[in-house]
Amino acid sequence: TEDVGGDTSFQAVLWDGASFTVAVQAYDAQSNSAYSNIEQFTITPFYDIDNDSDGYTENQGDCDDTTAAISPIAEEICGDGIDQDCSGSDEICTVSYPSGEYLAVIYQYEQGVEATAYSLITMDGSSSVLRQQMIIWPDILGQSVPANLELQPDGSYSMENGDHGDISQDQEVLIQSDTNPTDGNVNITTNVKKSSGKTSADFSGQYYLVGYSNETEYIWTQIYEMTCDQSRNCPFDQLMTSGPYPLESGSFDFTISSDGTMTFEEDEVKGIMSPDESFMAFGAGFMLDESQGSLFVTRKGSGMTNSDLNGKYAVIEYNNFPETNYLEFVFDGSGNVYYTGQYGSFGSPITGASTYTLAEDGFLTIHSFRGKTMQGALSSDKEEFAVVHLGDSFPGIMFVFK
Repeated sequence: TEDVGGDTSFQAVLWDGASFTVAVQAYDAQSNSAYSNIEQFTITPFYDIDNDSDGYTENQGDCDDTTAAISPIAEEICGDGIDQDCSGSDEICTVSYPSGEYLAVIYQYEQGVEATAYSLITMDGSSSVLRQQMIIWPDILGQSVPANLELQPDGSYSMENGDHGDISQDQEVLIQSDTNPTDGNVNITTNVKKSSGKTSADFSGQYYLVGYSNETEYIWTQIYEMTCDQSRNCPFDQLMTSGPYPLESGSFDFTISSDGTMTFEEDEVKGIMSPDESFMAFGAGFMLDESQGSLFVTRKGSGMTNSDLNGKYAVIEYNNFPETNYLEFVFDGSGNVYYTGQYGSFGSPITGASTYTLAEDGFLTIHSFRGKTMQGALSSDKEEFAVVHLGDSFPGIMFVFK
């Protein structure tokens, strides 16, 4: 009970979890009095309020009640510095050495000459690697060259020649780049694991194609949309390009071998499908053909939202200086992305933040990466994506894998 005198409002100290009954007795000038309606209520403790609507309060173990991406039932992402599942610490990544045969699709710039090449890579589950250059597609190979791969717990690795890269979480894709900033050469390799029993039916579906081309006088990027059927026919539409030619539409046939290696027949574009059929890497051209470049194909998803892009991705960016930059992107699942890395030629740091939008079918827009809009697509398994800048001032392509 509290006498507030002539005040029309009052304050009282209440405490969490207690029940209260409130009634106001008012007096007029003749000392007549009356009571207000009686209200009963219980104070809900702050720690029992689910502020981020993820189904858990702080008293129920939510260690960050400001974001729904963190709760006791959230999926933990190792090595990103965030304790998603509220276990008390970020999970330490443990990655085993890959094993099996991989096709390496290689884009090279050496001594002023661009070229596309292919190699067969054999790994045995240890640090040992055997590389055989492909002399004639698909199976005329050169001498085996041994190498060693030093693997880190987060899936990154380095090679004896100074190259470094990353392994995708399912170990179906490895990427690596030349990190020597002084030799004037660029070497970007996408290694995709071979499979077995593949047929044309495995390639039927809808895809985005994200590519980089260097054709004599022009360097440009492009994005295509493609649908393939079981009869090996693939009609396509070019959606965007930074090149000098108008947008094109057409169709081409493909061949696929049981190990997943493929050829788009009209343009002799060669590459490989990943075992889970969500990602493909192709080289545009072979050895010293007139047209050189790289093409990445992602199977379209469905029902995707920004939350499907959540976690840390390794990034190799190629630009037409030429050089490669190695970065890490961290997506928060809510439309924000943070990146760190360094310029290949200068060694100076690259840091920044941007926003992104992921469409239902996996089409991806990063709205401002160093001031430029990047567009492309996320694979249906959410482990790989490729984006390009479509402006004519900086037609660089970015290769990104988890």
